[in-house]
Amino acid sequence: MSDLSRLIALGEGYTTEFKQSMPSNLGAELCAFANATGGVVLIGVTDGGDAVGVGNHNRLKSQVRTIARSADPPIAVEVESAGDVLVVNVPEQYGKPYSFGGRFHIREGANCQRMSRDEIRESFYKEGLIRFDETLCPRFDLSRDLTPDTWSRFAARADIPDDMEPLTALENLHLVREGQMTHAGAWLLADDVTRYSPQAGVTCALLGGVTKTHILDLKNFTGDLYTIYEDCMGMVEQIGSGIRRIRQECRDYGVAEPLIEVSENWVTTTFRRPEAPPAGGGGTGPARPGSQPTGIREGTKSAPSRHQVHILRNCLASKSIREIMALAGRR
Repeated sequence: MSDLSRLIALGEGYTTEFKQSMPSNLGAELCAFANATGGVVLIGVTDGGDAVGVGNHNRLKSQVRTIARSADPPIAVEVESAGDVLVVNVPEQYGKPYSFGGRFHIREGANCQRMSRDEIRESFYKEGLIRFDETLCPRFDLSRDLTPDTWSRFAARADIPDDMEPLTALENLHLVREGQMTHAGAWLLADDVTRYSPQAGVTCALLGGVTKTHILDLKNFTGDLYTIYEDCMGMVEQIGSGIRRIRQECRDYGVAEPLIEVSENWVTTTFRRPEAPPAGGGGTGPARPGSQPTGIREGTKSAPSRHQVHILRNCLASKSIREIMALAGRR
């Protein structure tokens, strides 16, 4: 009874509901708690917090369990008597989302609300019951976008027999459903994936400095998913030795190893530039064998070489970073 008194004293809220008698909408209340973090329904307590109690607990317990089993999927509940009050406890559930009578409900504050279409869809996504790649892609028009060139490129990669009809093959691969392309199919057969999912492309950038505002070089990859992968890998080491080689190259140059940071959406590699030598201090530090110096040492009065002047002039022209690096004899 002391636990019951504390619950009543806290009042109705996100996890507590008072009912003076057996409610006609108990199924919706249980469903709302099940779709949230669980909760307790106190049957026999007024909205004002007065414990008036209810009779015939055995019959009510049976009704509550029947209602809980009628949810889709069934909701696990614990029903017990606390004096004259019937306590219906809904533990946190793991089969979300739950519905009752074909409708989905959610707890909002101290109220039970019917879920909107977007909330239902978001709940299914959150629980992993719907995968984005399996959803239909209304922007992909099979009669317009499934061209012979697109199909032949995909069929060759997927090793699909020449005599198989494209639509049959796509249906067998579950890339077409109900006569419409899925997002997975659209991404695999697209000439430009951003036509169907604007955020689906890949952008690689070379940034100058540490502010991420000075872009030295930029490349967008927006073909089909497989082509994007291949193009990005013309840029990433495929045999798994890339990071080790980068670190070894830094040691060979006599500079600090790069700082590699991994976040949810990015992998950032920072190469720290070595400090410039003091004025009149001599050399510029280790250089890669066979490479040519491209800077002018601070604190000296020597004029730049013709090679250096040539590089500087090209820097002022509309040259890409790759062209400049090639002029400098660097990779």
